[in-house]
Amino acid sequence: MDQQDCLILIKDLPSKIRAKGIKLYLMIGTNIIENPNERKYKFLHYDKIWKKFNKTQVFIDLMMHSGFKKLNKPKSILIFNIKHLHLLKKSMKALENIDTINDDGDKLETRIRRTKQISDEAKDDIKHESKEMDKIDHIHYIKDMNDELNL
Repeated sequence: MDQQDCLILIKDLPSKIRAKGIKLYLMIGTNIIENPNERKYKFLHYDKIWKKFNKTQVFIDLMMHSGFKKLNKPKSILIFNIKHLHLLKKSMKALENIDTINDDGDKLETRIRRTKQISDEAKDDIKHESKEMDKIDHIHYIKDMNDELNL
């Protein structure tokens, strides 16, 4: 399954579940875009997100195809790699096209427009954060390899 498959499945969800999931997804994405250095927006507790998405796996799958990675140590967390910001923006734009009105009848476009406004300073922060994420990924990779070798 890829990002496009996820979007097709989301489109087929009941409208109330779809609208709530899209609203949450856009909120997560907006927070990452507006605050690229805030760890709390890029490191999410898997179980909490799962529950907030009404246990609808397709939104989690979309996150995985949009720059998130699931780590199971010590607890299950979703980590966003800032290098994949373009994938996150692409998925957010696609969700906007699926459902632009939430359950309250409010347009989501205003929030989406804000996500597109990243300053040059934020771009520099993203480059710095990308280097930090590479270090974290490398450390986790080495730990995982050591764990496998010590079986």
